[in-house]
Amino acid sequence: MTHDVWQLEDAQKNLPQMAYSALFGEPQKIILRNQEVVILLSEQKYRQKIEKEKTNSVQFINHLLSIPKDDMEFDPIKIDAREVNF
Repeated sequence: MTHDVWQLEDAQKNLPQMAYSALFGEPQKIILRNQEVVILLSEQKYRQKIEKEKTNSVQFINHLLSIPKDDMEFDPIKIDAREVNF
């Protein structure tokens, strides 16, 4: 059975086991004061994540750049705001 969430103290004692688990595709999480503070990933998984983020960023930028650009003017919309009682 593999272990993928570790308290900091246990992580310090089990770093080799954590490294092998991460190397074989199972990210390892380290918890400090009931919060996940560190995730141990293999180099391959880390690079895949970085490349995916870069690709997503480029796709989003290209999407924004593809929006038609024109100098049309728009008439303001009249909105009747409701009264708020405090």
